[in-house]
Formats: sequence, structure tokens, C-alpha cells
Amino acid sequence: MVKVKVCIIGAGLTGISAARNLPQGSYIVFEKEHDIGGLCGSEVVNNFYFDYAPHAFFTSNQEILRLVKETLKTNIKEHIRRAYIYTYGKYVEYPLEVNLRKLPRDVAIECLIGVIKASTTPKQNPRNFREWMYAAYGEGIARHYLEPYNRKLWKYSLEDMSADWVIGRVPTPSIDDVIKGAFKSVKKRFGGNWLFYYPKVGGIKALVKALASDVKPVICNAEVTKIKILNGALKVCIRRGDIVKEYVFDKVINTSPLPDLVDYLEDVPSNVYKAAKELKHNKLITIGLGYKSHKNIRYHWVYYPEERYPFNRVSYPVNFSRYTVPKGYSSILVELTVESQKEMRSEEIVEEVEQKLKDARAIPEDVKIMVRFIKNIKYAYVIYDLSYKDKVRLVKEYLRERGIITAGRYGEWAYMNMDHAIQAGERAAQELINEVEKRKT
Repeated sequence: MVKVKVCIIGAGLTGISAARNLPQGSYIVFEKEHDIGGLCGSEVVNNFYFDYAPHAFFTSNQEILRLVKETLKTNIKEHIRRAYIYTYGKYVEYPLEVNLRKLPRDVAIECLIGVIKASTTPKQNPRNFREWMYAAYGEGIARHYLEPYNRKLWKYSLEDMSADWVIGRVPTPSIDDVIKGAFKSVKKRFGGNWLFYYPKVGGIKALVKALASDVKPVICNAEVTKIKILNGALKVCIRRGDIVKEYVFDKVINTSPLPDLVDYLEDVPSNVYKAAKELKHNKLITIGLGYKSHKNIRYHWVYYPEERYPFNRVSYPVNFSRYTVPKGYSSILVELTVESQKEMRSEEIVEEVEQKLKDARAIPEDVKIMVRFIKNIKYAYVIYDLSYKDKVRLVKEYLRERGIITAGRYGEWAYMNMDHAIQAGERAAQELINEVEKRKT
């Protein structure tokens, strides 16, 4: 058996960030996929770059922003967001709340009246996510946009979801801005991602690769099969192909999904195991299409709230970086969420998706598709159901007592953007360092 100090499970942003903040020689990073990146992975198909899921790096944390800029060096481009909502046959600039004038007149009036009523109604603590959106935006915007879009996105009952995740994520323009936007353009920036960054070359995985440049060793195609507690240490079994190897660690930093992690452990109490398995999430299908184009659509991404379109969002990689496609070509990346218990029949829906994209004028009617890319993601968005806090707390406390720190979107079961994922890795590493320092004193 090989003895080292720290096992890091997962080489996505959080795992790599944790490793960067630990002394070299004190850790091994294991990644079950063929390459690093996790959800921030990218693939190249006939010179078209497709991210596993669309990513735009943004942050209000200046230290994290400086880290990303220094790491990517010249391989970074700054963007001012161009996002839209396609509804009622129109492309309405995001956020919709300050662009009501672009909607059909009767819909705009209904939305405006709803916002005014909501702003003058005494606030009460919403019991769920659906109540929150009606209380925050009024009946019109909630009914015509927020509710249908979020039902498509989450594939989960909005009445059974907490509103905890929305703070700081959903733009909340003032009532004055909403009223102004019903009649004229509002010259303000809304939402944290109005300014974002993206690598010039290499897709979003270029960021993970750059952060991992000094992280060694990282062992890919390495799947954890078992974790056993041994007198204060942890024996971790790793399978690579037909070979299973055992390692002994002092600590484990886990970034893999909590429902999977409990299957690696022996003798997990039934209440802990049940809590982990009851954590909710959805799945994601991304479909990338590459095609010849003489004229690019100018948007970064577009939201589709209407039920007639199976996808909830599409993005245009060429507008993130012109190096994501060969010269004279364009591409589109389509997102469709799927309920966690349903199969992802991605191959069966490609033809329908292509036709619906044409119907929405998202791609030209006479387009000739040159490349198709499909990615099925088992764990996409974590879902904040009404009891998630107690379940996550129970599982994390049990793991921590056994020397396992869980970090990142799936390790903490939290809706994290890329900057949060990087910070999660930093926190996990610092926790271990603090523990070592405490032992010394």
C-alpha cells in the first residue's frame, strides 16, 4: 500500500483549487474521467470546441478575479453580456423586467401592474420558490416568464423548492427601473454576470488546465470503489481499468456527488445513507451543432421559457471566442434538463431540437449541420428542496467526523458558480492546514 497524506476525489475546479493550496507531495488527485475539468470540461470535434455545459466566468471577488487573470495570462477575453429571452416570437433583452416594452402590449401591461402591486404589498416570508417569484415580481412576470422557465429548468415542483438559492443570482431591479423600462431603454447593468470572462483558446477547460499547471500528481481514469476507516486513517481503493490499488490517507477531500460517495463507504448509518440518497438534482443534455455560416447571431445566450421549445437555453460559442470554430463557421450549444429519474434519450431528440431551433430563428432555416456533439450529464443542477439543509448537514457532519471533507457543488450540495467552486477548494485546503497547525501547538 502507498501512504500519502491527502486524497482529493475529483479534478474539477474545486479539486484542482484544493490541490493548488496544499504543499506538493502531500496529496494525490484522482479523476474518474479521461481528463480533468469536471463540469468545466470541453471537447474538440473537427476543430469545433464545445463545453460540456455553457460557462461564463464572473465574480465580485477581486482576489479570485486576479487569480483567474494571472493564471490565464493573455488567453482571456472580457465580455459585456448579450443575453435575451425568446418569448411571444420576440427576442427580449435580459433581464425581462426592465424591458417590458418589448412584449406584446397586453402582456406588458399585465406584467407592469403585477410588479407595482407586488411592490406595495406587505412582504411575508415565502414558503417556497414559487411564492417567492410571485411576491418579488408580481403575477404577470411570474406567470408569463419566471414560472414556465423555471419549471423547464429545474424539472421539479417549484412549490417543493426553497428560495434560498436565488439570493444574489436573480436580478432584482427597482420598481423605478421596471416602470422606466416599460417605456424606454434603461441604461444600467443588472446581474452579477453583466461582465464576464472566457478563454480565447481551448474552451472553458483551458481555465482548469491553467490552474492545474503545477498540480501533480493528477491520476485520470481512476475511479474510487471503496473508502474504509482504519484507526484514524482512510484506506481508499482506486480502480484503473482492471487494476485496483489501495492507498492510505490521513484525510480525504471529496468533490464527487454525496449520493455516490456514501456508496463507497462501509457501515454508513441508515439515516445518513437515506439522507444522501434523498438529495435532489436534475440531469442535463447538451447538444452542440457546428455549421457553415456567413452571418453570426450576435447573442451570447438566449432563454426559452415557452413549453413548445424543449430546450431551456441556447448559447453561441463563437461569441465567447472566435477560436471555438473554424473560420467561416458557427456553432450553437443547446441545454435541455431532464428529471433525475428519467433516462436521457439524447440521440432521439436531436432532430426535434434542430427543427425547433429553426422555428425560433436560433439557426438559419437552410443551415447544413457539419458537426454534432452530445453530452449527457447525470448530475447537473442540485435542487434545494424544502428539507435539503437538514439532509446535507447530517451527511457532512458524519463524513467530517471520519476525516472526509466535502467541497464544491456536489460535495456541499450547493448551487455554485465557478468562482464559488474555486473558493470551496481553497476553504477545504485551508481547513486541513489549520488542523495540522492546531496539532503542532
